[in-house]
Amino acid sequence: MAERSPARLPIDVSTRVAVRLLALGLAALAVASVAAQLRGVLVDVLLALLIALALDPLVLRLERRGLRRGVASAIVFLGALLAVVGLVAAIVVPLARELADLAASAPSSLDELRRIDVVRRLDDRFGLIDALTGARVGDVAPTTVTVALGLTGRVLGVASELVTVLFLGLFTLVELPRLTGGARALLRPEAAERWRLVQREINAAVGRYVAGYLAISLLAGTSMFILLSLLDVRFALALAAIVAILDWVPLVGASIGGAVVVLAALAAGTREAVVVLVFVVAYQLLENHAIQPLVMRRSVEVSPLVILISVLVGTTLFGVVGALLAIPVAASVQIALREGVAARRARMARAAAVAAEQAAQGVRRTA
Repeated sequence: MAERSPARLPIDVSTRVAVRLLALGLAALAVASVAAQLRGVLVDVLLALLIALALDPLVLRLERRGLRRGVASAIVFLGALLAVVGLVAAIVVPLARELADLAASAPSSLDELRRIDVVRRLDDRFGLIDALTGARVGDVAPTTVTVALGLTGRVLGVASELVTVLFLGLFTLVELPRLTGGARALLRPEAAERWRLVQREINAAVGRYVAGYLAISLLAGTSMFILLSLLDVRFALALAAIVAILDWVPLVGASIGGAVVVLAALAAGTREAVVVLVFVVAYQLLENHAIQPLVMRRSVEVSPLVILISVLVGTTLFGVVGALLAIPVAASVQIALREGVAARRARMARAAAVAAEQAAQGVRRTA
């Protein structure tokens, strides 16, 4: 007996539904194309929003004390900016001093090289010292000038983008209540009140995230500064600041900072470098398995798997900036989804209760 083919379910899609699906697909492609073109602008806006959300709790505290929003925002923003400038100065000033010392000691170092018999013979035959002291400056000058101009242009570009992000962050901080209030005005009153609470929870989560990571980075930088000071490694403050800044970068930042410090400790001696290496490995194990999970669990309440996936996605899309933004974005999405699911369940429960009440009234009428 021949097997009967399974029955096929007819799929009836109206023309209106097909047109809507096609329009949604084209709109999604258009949005993706525009987002790709405006990738740099989106990164700046997201960074500015992160700055505004992180500083908003401090601004609210000053507002409760009677200050206007603009004045409170300016005070908090300038305080944060001065703190960042001080941290950068702790890195740039010692490094500039080190480069100046290196340039000042270059002639004496060349004289010491000339006293070495092998170097003196090579210099007599090939003119190595003369090349180092500028005998071939004409050949090297064009390349040096090109590299210097390119480096200067890049530094100016980064500085311009940084200024743009800072001003965007300040304006976003000042206008944050108006922006969120305008968005809630488009919703129904009950939904607006619910999403006002969601927005407050998101602001608190982002603030806790920034405060938590700040505490982690300060702890890493302080512990490294104490160790380097005890080992008498030069530029301990600058190296500790580098460790604290790179510790903000998820997954790889702490490793890069540790490698920089170990290489710098080699200048002080092999023993110092080994001690720093052991400390870096031990501290990273402690931070990754105890400090960071504890802080992140209390700040953003996001599972480690979600954090890892969000960091990988953010790094792929926006690089280091995406890695920095991944965790607060994941926490915000999780809060919004949780509230959306809770609201849907509440509506379904109310609908079920209404249906049960109507059914009970029908039974009473027939009885």
